[in-house]
Amino acid sequence: MNCICKDGVLLRVFDNYRQTNVFLKSDIKKIGDRAFVNSKWVYAVVIPKSVTEIGRRAFANSRSLQIVIMPESIEKIGSEAFMNCQALRRFVIPSKVAVTGDIFKNCKNLERLVFRRGVTIIPENVVKGCDSLREIVIPKSVTCVGNGVFDNTPWFKEYPKDLFLVGDGVLLDYRGSEKQVRYPAKIRQIAAGAFRDNKNVEEVLLSVGLKIVSDEAFAGCSSLKTVLFPAGIQSVGRNIFRGCTSLESISVCGFKFDVSMGKWRVFDLKNVVDLVQNENCKSPVPPCIKNQFIIRYILKNGIAEDDCYLRNYAKENIVGMAKILIAAGNFKKIKILFENYDFVNSHNLGELIEYAYACEREGGSKFIRTYIDKYVSKE
Repeated sequence: MNCICKDGVLLRVFDNYRQTNVFLKSDIKKIGDRAFVNSKWVYAVVIPKSVTEIGRRAFANSRSLQIVIMPESIEKIGSEAFMNCQALRRFVIPSKVAVTGDIFKNCKNLERLVFRRGVTIIPENVVKGCDSLREIVIPKSVTCVGNGVFDNTPWFKEYPKDLFLVGDGVLLDYRGSEKQVRYPAKIRQIAAGAFRDNKNVEEVLLSVGLKIVSDEAFAGCSSLKTVLFPAGIQSVGRNIFRGCTSLESISVCGFKFDVSMGKWRVFDLKNVVDLVQNENCKSPVPPCIKNQFIIRYILKNGIAEDDCYLRNYAKENIVGMAKILIAAGNFKKIKILFENYDFVNSHNLGELIEYAYACEREGGSKFIRTYIDKYVSKE
């Protein structure tokens, strides 16, 4: 094999001798970026156990490459590593690999792809442009799948069942016609667009165990009215309710989102009228209060100065939020509400004072009433 190596890295392989079968030496630790790029003759490559990494575009545009034998020692495969390998038919990804995007981009004839047990995340665009991919093996170790990663493959399009579950509880797609959908605890992730444009579903009840709701999960579900979220959700994507024009109620139990403020716009605020109170509130929330959980999240996490949309929304609904905090005796949050964010003004202060006195008469917090009195005297 005519090649260039340096410090255990295979930098470049040349096609001068038209070698079709390549057996790499055991002293190679890494196949460098673009090492086999544009190869015309390489048909098969056997990679030794000493190799732990395959670089970016390492085999890109290798037009004759059909067989790649990879050891379990491989931990990383760079982006676009096998891009445009038109002769590649089958591939097995080792268990330790941290999969990156675009690995098999435009491998038009790739038919079978196996992820070995141990792979945990499959990011989006891994098989972008793989139009012949009809068999994909996903192990139980996979807990997260990227947005639309398999959407354009025959494997995904031709799946015959209503409930398309893979890995450790990843719901790729729901194709049923039931109006009420109730999920078992085994579902860990709702993948991007899993319910997209389903016109039948009206109510979705999600069980404890769900951790991730991906982008546009319920987008276009024009009949959807009610969604029940369990406690313990860790991440919510963008636009999960885009186009849900019939949405009326979202029940929330113990949400702890790890999302940016802008993603709260997924809740079409004009239609969401019945958010369940946060478990931190000790007193019942008056039924007339709308969207209280969104406001509570804003208070807890702060607001970006340039996020006018959410800031204005908070100002419009702050009286309701303040009443919740007063009723709950939440002195700390009341101070934040009055001092840090400047939501309270002359238009709503009188109403809040009256409510604070009413709460005190019913055994509510005297500290809050006293604090509001002092705040008024300073103003």
